[in-house]
Amino acid sequence: MKTIFSIIEWLKSKKRRTRSFIFIFCDALLFFLILVFTYWVNKNENQLFSQNFFILYAQTLFIGITIYVNTSQYKGLIKYVGSKAIYKLLFRNIFLVTSLFLINFIFRINILPLSFWLILCLNLTFFVGGIRFFLRDIIFNIEKEIVKNKTNIAIYGAGSAGAMLSSYLINNVKYNIVCFIDDNPSLKGREINNIKIFSKTKLEDLETSIDQILIAIPSLNREKRRALVSYLSKYRLPILEIPSIDEITSGRFQIDQLREIKIEDLLGRESHIKEIEKYSSNLENSSVCITGAGGSIGSELCRRILKFKPKRVILFELSEENLYNIHSELKDKCKKGIDLIPVLGNATDYNFVLEIFKKHKVEIVFHASAFKHVPLVEINPISGIFNNVFSTKVIADVAIKLNLKTFILVSTDKAVRPSNIMGASKRLAEQIIKSYSKYEVKNENSSTVFSIVRFGNVIGSSGSVIPLFKKQISNGGPITVTDPNVTRYFMTISEAAQLVIQVSSLAKGGEVFLLEMGKPIKIIDLARQMIELSGLVEKNPKLHNDGIEIIFTGLRPGEKIHEELLVNNYSEKTKHSLIYKANEKVMDHTILTESINKLEKYISNQELDRVLDTLSLLVPEWTRTKN
Repeated sequence: MKTIFSIIEWLKSKKRRTRSFIFIFCDALLFFLILVFTYWVNKNENQLFSQNFFILYAQTLFIGITIYVNTSQYKGLIKYVGSKAIYKLLFRNIFLVTSLFLINFIFRINILPLSFWLILCLNLTFFVGGIRFFLRDIIFNIEKEIVKNKTNIAIYGAGSAGAMLSSYLINNVKYNIVCFIDDNPSLKGREINNIKIFSKTKLEDLETSIDQILIAIPSLNREKRRALVSYLSKYRLPILEIPSIDEITSGRFQIDQLREIKIEDLLGRESHIKEIEKYSSNLENSSVCITGAGGSIGSELCRRILKFKPKRVILFELSEENLYNIHSELKDKCKKGIDLIPVLGNATDYNFVLEIFKKHKVEIVFHASAFKHVPLVEINPISGIFNNVFSTKVIADVAIKLNLKTFILVSTDKAVRPSNIMGASKRLAEQIIKSYSKYEVKNENSSTVFSIVRFGNVIGSSGSVIPLFKKQISNGGPITVTDPNVTRYFMTISEAAQLVIQVSSLAKGGEVFLLEMGKPIKIIDLARQMIELSGLVEKNPKLHNDGIEIIFTGLRPGEKIHEELLVNNYSEKTKHSLIYKANEKVMDHTILTESINKLEKYISNQELDRVLDTLSLLVPEWTRTKN
């Protein structure tokens, strides 16, 4: 084995041209042996090594090598020889043998039976192809022996995707496929690529010999995937999956691009793309502005809005880096006829916003710009209140002045009976939008539709608990949870963007739209599920195990045990099966306007106490905590 390995390494060290000459020499020798064997099989031993034999060998050598060289026979990598290479070789040899037959028949050189030519073609294909497969397997086995720490895997799913995945991984020396697992009883005991198929109960016996489980069922819906992952989690093994059917067919991913199971894939709901298309026709050929375009929600809105063929998309962003990133991502994907305009600026600047909206003839605005990190806004209350409240007021004023079609405010469940400054500032922003919808639209003879969309925590957004937990797990723990009883509503970034887009078509004015969020999830359960998905265990002092510890740090200032989505606990259905709307009480417009003007003055003068006192008057549900 060492000698063979040395020869292979020596061949690898040579230039491609040199390697090609070596293979040509080997094929020349092989042609000679194949001719000898063919004469013997066809019982023409009396003609062996005759003048005609050597003439035929010279013909085979010249024509064969010429065909092989000119049809790229020597350009393929031996290590990756597959069935396609054999089919190509067969066609080369049919052409070669047909040429030899015609030359010898026309010039009456070697008059041999048709069976000889048929056997010669088969022998050439079998031996020339076989030697390459033999070399491929030797190279693969030697490389596999060299790799000491191979990953032993079980492929869950013995369908076409599982078979394709195994074909990819068989040629990867880093992996060793132990078995297939499948729920179909008719497949039990059968094999794919010489790898046995077992039922899922066999995992209990194989657990100690497996390092990873790969789920190879791209058509699996979210509910079934959630149930399967929940079942597999008990084995404390890392679980990976292949991309979905949509991702594979779109060309964005290959079937062998394995990835970790994302917690957001398990928490979210099934996609409702058809309903989006049904309720999003207002975006087509419109001039759309997204504030906070580089943020988590804003950037996903931009990606999805482009699919509805708007005339113009204005990416409005305060952060230069975020604006650069989203513009760089989208400019190459933007279809012809759509203007993609990056705007760097502050949404609290009335004159700037007015000029931008005039210049680009904005018709629809999605206001997703906000300071949303609760602890940071608690530490920087004036900046947080000014940005969240007055960016909303400024854009609403511009919307009225220019008679925009639609204004959608992206809000949060933290605005419902807020317990922190960030939530109170968003609640006040909601009050502004509801007041403008009821009073300003009439007073200014505007037809602008003002509406609000409110949702819970967005998985994967900046500041989300999930990236924090992932980092803590990768560092070996501990995971920090504020309280064992804390619950939160969760939705994916994709769902959040879908909801906002759908609302733009459903809105009539003054509504608060919200998504059917399902049941709230305990953060402690989320942390435990993420530990399981990582193939690890929670640390248990009684068992003295080396797991990931979960520690409780206590509620942060302004943090609630449970979040809510409704102020008055009443909502009604919309045309969309998962979207509800609420018509909440509107504050007196005169009082609101006067108080907002005072608030702006106090902020300008940096009078923190008066700012917070005014906020508490405008949002009576929020109780100011005195420092």
